[in-house]
Amino acid sequence: MRRVTVVLPLLVLLAGCGGAGETAGSSSAKSGTVDVASRAGAAVAQPAVNRTKPVAVPRSLVHTADLAVRVHHVRAATRAAEQLVQAAGGEVADEQVDLAAADPTASLRLRVPPTSLTTTLNRLAQLGDEQSRSLGTEDVTDQVVDLDSRLATQRASVTRVRALLDRATGLGDVVRIEAELSRREADLESLQARIRAMSGQVAMSDVTVRLTSRAEPKVAAAVGFTGGLRGGWHAFTTTARVAGATVGAALPFLPIAAAAIWGALWWRRRVSPA
Repeated sequence: MRRVTVVLPLLVLLAGCGGAGETAGSSSAKSGTVDVASRAGAAVAQPAVNRTKPVAVPRSLVHTADLAVRVHHVRAATRAAEQLVQAAGGEVADEQVDLAAADPTASLRLRVPPTSLTTTLNRLAQLGDEQSRSLGTEDVTDQVVDLDSRLATQRASVTRVRALLDRATGLGDVVRIEAELSRREADLESLQARIRAMSGQVAMSDVTVRLTSRAEPKVAAAVGFTGGLRGGWHAFTTTARVAGATVGAALPFLPIAAAAIWGALWWRRRVSPA
């Protein structure tokens, strides 16, 4: 009876352990089933991978223009052109004015924002009579992209060389690395200067304006009696001046000519028969 009393609790304990194990096994099996199902569902619900679209690079355009205008007063037109460009947000890059010549001229190199290029050209043409106009556009997008890529690569190269210089210990290594760093920094500054120049050409259009003076119209001669009288008097005075000059030039030779004529007559009378 004692043995049975000891064995019964052991059997109950084993039974409980087995039931718990089965329950755990079944629950784990169920969770495994649910896991697999959820993964399969997630796999089915997962959308296809989106292909990355190429990023559109904004175009970089360089605009140029050339304008020739004939004006009444070159100096006044030059001042008006400067004011027009400044009002449009531009600037005068170069100015050459020649007022001492018989026909005064002026040559202006202007920088104008591309958005107001056409409007500015039309206003400049209204300063006088437009003689010629030419426009040009150059697409430098590829050059800008190439320069930006080279700039990023050069900056990374300079950073690597500076890191090597920080870790260098020997004097010879320091000298060689510093020389290489100086060369790469010079290349970096050159690229930066080229990018600044290219950006300036894209941001502001280059316009050349040539101003020339307008020729004064010739006054037509008066027609009628007064015009004829004035023309005849002018012809008479001109003829009189020419005749007077001719007589004045021949006057010193008159005595010689008279002596020659008298000698010829005397000789003729002498040799002629009675």
